[in-house]
Amino acid sequence: MNELIGIAILIATLFGGTLVAEKIYSATRRAALTKAATGLPSLSPFAASLTKKTKDSDRN
Repeated sequence: MNELIGIAILIATLFGGTLVAEKIYSATRRAALTKAATGLPSLSPFAASLTKKTKDSDRN
């Protein structure tokens, strides 16, 4: 009888853990999709600042 109770608790724990993991996955995915839907800022000014020549690079 104790083995059956132990097995039932084990199955319930595994099933509950799976549900929690699925909820975490869904929440993370939803947050990522929401962030992606808002769009990313333009990286053009940042890229231009990286490729812009400076006085230090003229010396080399």
